[in-house]
Order: sequence, then C-alpha cells, then structure tokens
Amino acid sequence: MDSVEDKFRAWEIEAELQQLKEQLKIPYSQRESRGSSSHSSPGASASVTDEKYRRFYQILELQPDASLGEVKQAYRRLAKQWHPDFFAHNPPLQRKVQAKFIEINEAYRVLCKLPR
Repeated sequence: MDSVEDKFRAWEIEAELQQLKEQLKIPYSQRESRGSSSHSSPGASASVTDEKYRRFYQILELQPDASLGEVKQAYRRLAKQWHPDFFAHNPPLQRKVQAKFIEINEAYRVLCKLPR
C-alpha cells in the first residue's frame, strides 16, 4: 500500500508532467514575452539556435547566463529528483518520468557540449 507521501509525490509529478506537456504544445517563440524574429531575416538561424539553448536552460531551471558549474549542479539535482528508478513502484508514472529524465540529459549534454 502506498504511503501518503508516495501518493502526494505521484500527484505532484503528474501535475508537473501535465504542465510540461502543455508547454510543449505551444511553440517556444510564443511562450516568450519577447517579440519573435522573422525566419527570413539573415540572423534567423542564430535566433533559432538561441531559442534552442534557452529551452535547454529552462529545462534545467536556470537562467541563460548560468555558469558551467551551475549547469552541472542543476543537472545533478534534477537527475536525482527525476531518476526513473525512484518510480519503479509505479510503471506508468515511471515511463512518464523517463521522458523528463531524457530531456534533462539532453539539455545537460548540449549545454556542456558532450559528445553523444
């Protein structure tokens, strides 16, 4: 039988996953309050790259000017929080958490420029 803490933790994670799903349905450029750049401008590819990196910083819950040390620290914290092994008691929830964990790993790999 699940404890109250386990049920609450599962509820929190479910709510956060739902919020993330909703955010992913909206293009990043529309989530930002800043104006979007035109894709026909010469700097469009740079802005797309910038948006990609901003998204990775957002996944790690950091500001875009975060240092490499802060990136590593945030990665470790989130990897512990979202590791799928902690949710082995609930396979459906574990599969959802795996998606978040993969996203965290990808953000860390890109921001630290690690090879695949």
